[in-house]
Amino acid sequence: MARIADLSLPRGSVIVAVDHGAGDVVVPNGDTTLQRGDDVIAMIKPDMRLGVCAALVG
Repeated sequence: MARIADLSLPRGSVIVAVDHGAGDVVVPNGDTTLQRGDDVIAMIKPDMRLGVCAALVG
């Protein structure tokens, strides 16, 4: 588990929603904790994809 604020996301990328499953979708802030299996919706530029994936997967 990791807080969004603790991730090394590329500058300019924004996580706009996190789906924890079973209809539990939240608009996150820096204190939102991501858990294994969460679905994440992020606004990014195409060239940021690998960096965002690396930050989310670890």
